[in-house]
Amino acid sequence: MASPNKRMRLETPPLDSISSADTLAWLNAEDSPPPSPSASGVFEVRPASAKKLDEAIQKQFLNADYADFYVVSGDKRFPAHRSIVCQQSRFFSEALKDGAKEVVIADEDPKSILRLLSYYYTCDYSDKPSNPATVSNPSRLSTRINFNMYRLGTKLRELEFTKHTVVKQMQHLEETIDGISNAIWAARQCYRLFPGKHDAMRMAHVTALARQFHKAKGENALDKNEELRALCEEYGEFAYEFMVFCQWEREHHEKKRSRRRGRPYKWVEEGLVSGSGGLELEHGWEGGEGWGSLVDMWICPKGAPYSAQMLLDRRIFESTGMTGWAD
Repeated sequence: MASPNKRMRLETPPLDSISSADTLAWLNAEDSPPPSPSASGVFEVRPASAKKLDEAIQKQFLNADYADFYVVSGDKRFPAHRSIVCQQSRFFSEALKDGAKEVVIADEDPKSILRLLSYYYTCDYSDKPSNPATVSNPSRLSTRINFNMYRLGTKLRELEFTKHTVVKQMQHLEETIDGISNAIWAARQCYRLFPGKHDAMRMAHVTALARQFHKAKGENALDKNEELRALCEEYGEFAYEFMVFCQWEREHHEKKRSRRRGRPYKWVEEGLVSGSGGLELEHGWEGGEGWGSLVDMWICPKGAPYSAQMLLDRRIFESTGMTGWAD
């Protein structure tokens, strides 16, 4: 019988250089610290009525009144709820199966753990700096945050959360209005950090850049942008996937349904689920059974908790060419 005060201390397995001290320092640079509890040791969460189930669940986030275990990271101790977290997370389900009341994750930054917990309660996390005025480049910080969450999701083998980090980064790249330069910088860092020809985060950057250049530059993207040409010369795998995606955009530009739906894709989950690799994203040419579409990626991935509607982004959705954003 497990002790009611049992603590589960978890040293999560590293992912080679992706979890090295230097990489983590780079990913966490300029990120703000997580919130602190009050003097009494609890986070201030005021009771309030909820009109929907997902609102009621969101209100449990960091609410110690009904918490039945705690997640400890660094000097932070976050209250959590088995009924919400364990049904979504194989990692926490395994950690708590013997009745532990506390899960200690000593090798991760507390802000990263806070974002992970936020996802379980709200189906999302913030990738924006708390105070943009104090950050040298807010867009690049958002990219580092999403990369860090992708790394963490892969490390813990949290499938839906890992998918969500890819969607978040794609949304961020589409929303970036300060030029192509930051997107090219993000792609270079992504290819530097994450191995695998069809790594999902890599393919997210191929998708975003190919779509942006197809709309803005046409067929002469490499001739018109030296940064992009340098990226293609540095990473041949990116160059190949980028050219193929641009070719798909050209061939399907006049096909109304294809243009509306975007290039077909499918998640390849086996490596992440088994622990033998990471999440992959493959693009198809014509689609068919088992293939999704680009528009689907703006919606919460299948299996994610509660309210997928929360993740719809109107500007992103309409940028695909859809005329009715709630179709």
